[in-house]
Amino acid sequence: MLMLLAEFAYAGTIDAHGDYSLGLPGEPDAPSRVIPTEVDVSGFRAGVSVESALQPLVERLPDGDAAWIGSLHTASLSVAYRATPRWWIDAELPLHFAIGRQSGFAPGDLRVSGGYIAMTPLRGPSLALAVIGFVPSGASKRWLGTGGGLGGLVATGARVGPLKIDAHAGARFAPLGDLLDERWGVGPLAAASISAPIGAHWLSVSAVSESAGGFGPLPLEVGAEFEGPLGATTLSCGVFAGVGNAVGVARIRGVVEVGFGPRPRSPDQIEEPVLSSVPEEVPPPEVPPPLSSDMPLAALVGDRIVIAENLFFAEDRAELLVSSESVLYAVVDVLNAEPDIEHLLVEGHTNNHGSARYNRVLSDTRAAAVVQWLVAHGVDENRLLSKGYGFDRPLVAWDAPDAERVNRRVEFTVLRSDETPEDARVPDDTGVLPP
Repeated sequence: MLMLLAEFAYAGTIDAHGDYSLGLPGEPDAPSRVIPTEVDVSGFRAGVSVESALQPLVERLPDGDAAWIGSLHTASLSVAYRATPRWWIDAELPLHFAIGRQSGFAPGDLRVSGGYIAMTPLRGPSLALAVIGFVPSGASKRWLGTGGGLGGLVATGARVGPLKIDAHAGARFAPLGDLLDERWGVGPLAAASISAPIGAHWLSVSAVSESAGGFGPLPLEVGAEFEGPLGATTLSCGVFAGVGNAVGVARIRGVVEVGFGPRPRSPDQIEEPVLSSVPEEVPPPEVPPPLSSDMPLAALVGDRIVIAENLFFAEDRAELLVSSESVLYAVVDVLNAEPDIEHLLVEGHTNNHGSARYNRVLSDTRAAAVVQWLVAHGVDENRLLSKGYGFDRPLVAWDAPDAERVNRRVEFTVLRSDETPEDARVPDDTGVLPP
């Protein structure tokens, strides 16, 4: 929406689209309009989105409103690549169909961006930095392009109980242009969201301010999105409403996106083949002796490789966080230094939140993820097995102080050649564990 006098004139820096979709496609736990602030699986992602915006460019006149673009319908193709869980690059190209004073199809500006997650939310707020470029592929004479430009922003996120809080703030710089007494070409890139889990899905409430049309009046849209896995894809549906009058702010905006990309397997998709059996009575776990302060991050102590720090995973997922890599490298060093260790069992243990079935399979997929990491870093797959115990084998009673922190763990147990726990899994020839 735009408040101007009747002699509204063309300015080549106006982009009435107003939705840059800065989130990465194919990630079911991230709002589509907020920069990612958490590490995720490396690899390619792609997405297709369709949106409709009502009156994104309106002239306010004394005798009534005049819609220069009454409705704008957009299909966008986006691709992204996470080179590592922290680094990403992505691009999005919109194709518009406008209904208004200049109806018809028109391309929009190609957006290319890259970012880096400098701090993970493991022990505090996360921090991410992003740079954005706009290629002048849009139809500026139809108010759907700005002649290119650059942008930059800083993003942060945190976990508060089950909630995810994300926000970013920055600015977009496009070629300056005159629109009567106003100068256009610089505007905000800002958003904030709160997301709550609903099973394997997320419900997000967001406020977004994106425009190349200046900071006053401030462009603002508020809305909600529901996103999550849908078969082999991810699906996001959102509705936003405009607040105030600014370029690109729609009265109502509806968005649907289908994404494709790597993600950890759902626990319900895991089958646990039995390779051998053990006696039904399993002895209770023993608390491993602690490492002294002058010992390395991992050391062989008796029949265990004892680690000085826990391994950490993404919430409710089998994705190792990069903060765990120093400990895992130390485990690799121990295995390289101890060739007599023929078999190492990687044990996964969870807290007691959720059902026994869910936690048993979650712990199993996490233990499998550790094995896959070790194989990828040079450990012979024939030496490794994995098994998840859920919350069945706590180290301390659940009502003890810090019980969840102590009992949620990964352990490394050295097995004799004739020992193989029931349901343990081994990698195939490619180093990948069976599904």
